[in-house]
Parts: sequence; structure tokens; C-alpha cells
Amino acid sequence: MNTDGTNQQRLTNNNVADVLPSMTPDGEWIIFERRVGEAYDLFRMRRDGSGLQNLTNAPPDDWYHCISPDGTKIVYTEGAHITTINIDGTGRRQLTAPVGYRDWRPWYSPDGKYIAFASNREGNQYDIYVMDADGQNPRRLTTSTSLDHFPVWGL
Repeated sequence: MNTDGTNQQRLTNNNVADVLPSMTPDGEWIIFERRVGEAYDLFRMRRDGSGLQNLTNAPPDDWYHCISPDGTKIVYTEGAHITTINIDGTGRRQLTAPVGYRDWRPWYSPDGKYIAFASNREGNQYDIYVMDADGQNPRRLTTSTSLDHFPVWGL
């Protein structure tokens, strides 16, 4: 689709849920989540719909992804923890290893140095945390009695 909304094209046509599309910074790839059986996997395809590839292809759910600002990595929620992969699906690296709690909905900082995410690691409510992009130095940013999640960085 053009920036003015003209030239819209359907890129997927199937009986499954294809959700949360995002484009790499270079405009080459669209990363999205597809329901496969009982779980979601991360997929990519070229902006014209060609080159469809399952990037994660394994349970549990792989969702709530964010592409790094330089377009080389994807951070996402894998089950209850946060994982990164290279943009081509290689180089899987688990960044958090929760036991008895859940880390989810990660988002890269604009410079790619940090990842904000939601977690209930210090109680029943979800708060916002930030860690280095390599998974080190997690820090709690909010302390709330309500649900804090879906962190997004401001510019």
C-alpha cells in the first residue's frame, strides 16, 4: 500500500489468524504472527507477499514481537520468557528464564541498546521493566496496583 492508502494488496489469504504485522526498517520484510494449530509462530515475507518463511516453528506461543532498530534482530515473547532471533530466524537466544512468573511484550529502545518488557516477577500485578539488549541488568520501572504492560518507547 502506498503511504496515501492507495494500491492496497492482500498478502495472505488463508483460514488462520495472521496478526500484528510490522515492517523491517529497510522495508524489505514484513514480520507477523500466524496461528499454527494451537499456538502462534513468527513468520516473515517480503513486502510483495513472496518468500513466506516460518521463523520460530515450535511451541509454545511465539508472539508480541519487535524488530530491532537496525533491522537485524527480532525480540519476542516465547511462552513466558523473552527471546531474540536474527531477522532470518537463526541465532535463537533466550534472554530471560522466568520460573513462577511471566516476562512478555518486549520492545526495543530507539537506539537498540535496551528492551522494555512487562513482568509479574515481583508479585501478581504486571509492571514495566527494562534490561540491556543482551538480557543483562533487568530493572523495574513501575510499581503499580494496576496492570502495567505493552511498553513502548517514546521518541
